[in-house]
Amino acid sequence: MLTAVIFLSIFTFIRGSFDHLILRDLNHTAYNKFDRPKTAEEYVSISVFLHIESLRDITSETTLDFYLVQFWNDTRLVDRTEDLKVTGRTLPDNVWYPDTYFLLVRDQLYSAEEHYIIFKSGGLIEYNRKVRLKTPCSPNVMLFPFDVVTCSLELSSFGYNAEEVQYSWMTEGGAGGVFIDENNNNVDHLGFYLQGKKKTKEDKMYADTKFSALKTVIYLKRKYTAYLMQVYFPAALIVILSWTIFWINLQATPARASLGVTTVLTMLTLATQSTSQNAKHVNGKVTALDLYLWACFVFVIFAML
Repeated sequence: MLTAVIFLSIFTFIRGSFDHLILRDLNHTAYNKFDRPKTAEEYVSISVFLHIESLRDITSETTLDFYLVQFWNDTRLVDRTEDLKVTGRTLPDNVWYPDTYFLLVRDQLYSAEEHYIIFKSGGLIEYNRKVRLKTPCSPNVMLFPFDVVTCSLELSSFGYNAEEVQYSWMTEGGAGGVFIDENNNNVDHLGFYLQGKKKTKEDKMYADTKFSALKTVIYLKRKYTAYLMQVYFPAALIVILSWTIFWINLQATPARASLGVTTVLTMLTLATQSTSQNAKHVNGKVTALDLYLWACFVFVIFAML
C-alpha cells in the first residue's frame, strides 16, 4: 500500500513538473486554458482534416476508424521559435483544446495512446487524435440492392457558437480535408464499391443559437451480383417452371396440384429468406427486391388457379 502511494506521488510530481516545463517553455505562466484564443476575427478558426483508416460492418450504420486532425492559432503562443511535439499519455492539460464532438453517432471511443499535439512557431497548434465510432448510413430502399448507401459524419463545437469558433475543411494537399485510405478500406469483401465522398460546411441551429459544423458524406455502391444469382434468377426460373402447368392435361389434377403447390411453397420460402437476410440493411422497410419477389409470387399463384 505504501509503495503504491509513493509511486502515485512520484508520478503526480513528474506530471506536474512536465506541465510546468511546457508552460515555462511557452513563456506564458499566466496562460488560462479556459479562455479561447483571441483573434482579429473575434472567433477561433479551426481547420479540420479527416484521415479515414477503415470502414467496417456496413449496414444501417458503419464503424469508422479515423484520425481527427485539427489546426488552430493561439495568439498567446506567438513567441515560439521552435516546434514542440508531445505524444502519448503525456499531453499537457493546461492548454486550450477545441471541444469538438460528433453528431448522431454512438459507441464513440477516443484512444488514450494514439494522439499527439504540436506547438509550432507563430502560435500554430496541430492536434491529432484517433477516433472510433459508429455513424448512421442511409440505403435507398426503393432501389435495393441496386442502390448507393450514403454514410455521413458531422462534427461541431459542443459549447462554442459560430461567433466564437468557426470550423473549415483543410484545403492544403490533394485530399482536400478528407482522405480515405484505399489500402485499408477494402470494402469489396463487405459487398460494396467505394464510389466517392463529399464534404460540406453547414451551420446548425440549437435553441436560436448558430453553431459552425462540418459534414462529410461517403458513397458506397452496393454489389448486386450475388443478389442476381441467389434471388433474381431463381425467382424468375420458378415462375417459368410454374407455367408448365399450362401443358399438363386438365384431367391430371394431382400432377397440376403437386406442381402448383411446390412452386408456391418454393417461392414463399425464397421471399421469406430474402426478407430476413436483408432486414439489417434496410431496417424492415419494403424494398425493390421485396416487390419483385412478391410479384413473382403472384404470378405463381395465378398459374396454379
